[in-house]
Amino acid sequence: MNSYLFARQKYRCQFGGCGQTEKYLDLVSGYCRRTLDECAACFSVEDESGDTIHLLPDFAAALDALTDTLQPFLDTLAEDLSAFHADVEVFQQAIPEQEAAWKQQKTTNGDLKRVLIARIEEFLRAMGGLFAFVGS
Repeated sequence: MNSYLFARQKYRCQFGGCGQTEKYLDLVSGYCRRTLDECAACFSVEDESGDTIHLLPDFAAALDALTDTLQPFLDTLAEDLSAFHADVEVFQQAIPEQEAAWKQQKTTNGDLKRVLIARIEEFLRAMGGLFAFVGS
């Protein structure tokens, strides 16, 4: 028998030929039945203690409750987020100015106390919006 005929015979035996048709159909129908059972279990299944649980409906209800709880925050997010981004931009723009000032800063004890504390206070006042958002 040439290799083509041998391969064809082998294929027919594996998938329905040589008396295997019933076995193949049982395999496919078993897979389909298992798939349907698993789909149904998403909606109602018994746990180890015999209690019925509703996995997908319970998850959907929990997701709805979470959305309802977060909604007040989500409603204000656009406005707060806009203010936050504006404050971040001010913060980023202030860094080069502060770095330039630091390069010229005297580092004696008195100068550091006086000038740096003043600069930090000024910087924090300018960034009040950012820190107010983070703290809320």
